Amino acid sequence: MGARMLVKGMLTFIPGVQRAFFDPSAGGGTGSASYCYGVWLKHLTLLREAGMLEMPRMVLELGPGSSIGTGVATLLSGADRYVAIDAVQHMRPETSVFVMRELVQLFQARAPRPTAGYPPIDHLLDARLFPSHILDDALLARTLDEERLERIDHAVRAASLGHPDPMIEYNTWSQLRPVADGEADLLFSHVVMNQVDDLAGVYERMGRW
Repeated sequence: MGARMLVKGMLTFIPGVQRAFFDPSAGGGTGSASYCYGVWLKHLTLLREAGMLEMPRMVLELGPGSSIGTGVATLLSGADRYVAIDAVQHMRPETSVFVMRELVQLFQARAPRPTAGYPPIDHLLDARLFPSHILDDALLARTLDEERLERIDHAVRAASLGHPDPMIEYNTWSQLRPVADGEADLLFSHVVMNQVDDLAGVYERMGRW
């Protein structure tokens, strides 16, 4: 793996290669409900394996991308509040609403994790490749209750229109609403920290949150 990363890095110095492989839709992965579902199931499963026994009440995500779908997945799993912070605004309002609808269907179906990826988690999942030891029927009956789904849907639409709701807040780094020290129960990111220049400063802020 180290050799592959080194070769990929060296290739970027060849004129034209970086431009040819540049992804103009960076941040767009979360435009897919399946992608958001897979990302959260992986984080949730690994967190449980590492000792997180209770669902976090307030979840903060760095770099949500083109939708707040991964955050919606946390709410559908039992979190009470979600705060998203992006470097600049990537979120497309209509995308978040669409992803929300598809995520509900995936959770209701107890759909299997979409792709294996790294690190592997299949040995921690049930025969359907779903984390039923975490998201059991009793919990999902509560989190996918019709009234609660309506509440989450309202919060998604409010956040998409720029009207913060207590359940969901979307921020950019330059327009950051206050997050109190110790307020977050879980802070996570996915393929984000490799884009940060001031790592020490961001980690210091994350530690306080």
